[in-house]
Amino acid sequence: MLLIISIHSIRAPTKDEMGNAFVEPVIEFKNAMNFKDGSGIVSIGGVVYSGSGLPALKDKYLFGVWTTAHAKSNGVIFAADRKGSDWPYKRMFIKNGQNGELGAYLLAFGQDRNGEVYVLTISNEDPKGNTGKIYRLTN
Repeated sequence: MLLIISIHSIRAPTKDEMGNAFVEPVIEFKNAMNFKDGSGIVSIGGVVYSGSGLPALKDKYLFGVWTTAHAKSNGVIFAADRKGSDWPYKRMFIKNGQNGELGAYLLAFGQDRNGEVYVLTISNEDPKGNTGKIYRLTN
């Protein structure tokens, strides 16, 4: 399944090259570069949680934003309910993060064979150096 995340409807083909129907956008948020009440800058595609360590996240789509503002290392993780044609989502707060914040730029999500989710971050705005970290989502 190809998941399209968009702020507005787009004109696109209705099927991929193999004949599979595309899914209309199910998540929509404002970009913080253009709106004061925007959720962040650069959407980071995620994964559907299928692990057993965080039952409250079971079957939720976890995704995020690279940061909430340029020159501010503050990526955000969201959890979306995969129901209906629009997926409502909520911001996740980091239990051991200062003020519940991630405190780093969010780069990617990963998942192990047990369905547990990992988050890749970096402290620098530029993707260079050795400030990268990998975190596993836990209680």
